[in-house]
Amino acid sequence: MENLDSLLKFKQFLDLKKIAIKRHSPKGAAGYTLIEMLVVVLIIGVLATIAAPGWLGFVSQRRVNAASDVLLRSIQEAQSQAKNKKVSYSVAFRSLNAVPQIAVYPTKAVDANGTSSYINPGNLDDISWKNLGGDLEIKPGQIMLYTNLASENNGPLPLHQDYKIITFDYMGVLPRDSEPPITITVAAPQGANPIPSTKRCVKITTLLGDLTKGRRDDNGGTNPQGCPDP
Repeated sequence: MENLDSLLKFKQFLDLKKIAIKRHSPKGAAGYTLIEMLVVVLIIGVLATIAAPGWLGFVSQRRVNAASDVLLRSIQEAQSQAKNKKVSYSVAFRSLNAVPQIAVYPTKAVDANGTSSYINPGNLDDISWKNLGGDLEIKPGQIMLYTNLASENNGPLPLHQDYKIITFDYMGVLPRDSEPPITITVAAPQGANPIPSTKRCVKITTLLGDLTKGRRDDNGGTNPQGCPDP
């Protein structure tokens, strides 16, 4: 910040110098000299270099915030559909070409004979999957998604390979054998790890399906409003 103030003061000095040159120059000779123009261009370049990281950080956080909003709305949609239709609904997560995606769907399908069977999220069509990030054009590797889910709802049901799944029963709550809290976190990556300050997460804290949002790092569990590491 001190460097920026110094540069701005130097620019003001050049402007004052230009005014002095105008007063002591014959008509038609007013204006910046070549050296002054080069110095101004240099200052602009330095200012742009200083501002660039802040702008990139702002854009990156905006992507993460948008992804977090889609995440919360999708989980709420699954709960709402389960309650309204009186059938189990699931939310599945995957990464396709390094872009996190989410799908909301009925947990089971019923065939013509009335026999129900679990839907494998891998068999869902592409329309069912939405990129986390909403209308923003998320490119591969710009957002990472991770969760503490070891199995479906952290319960005894086997987890479909390459997918993470949360299921709500017909009342919009987690099955009894689930083990909350369930946490789904999105963040801007730095290599293979999340940048702690960019973390945003959704937590299902009880079997009743209570939802809370978290932000930034949980500092090893000492910050209950934070989000855990992968």
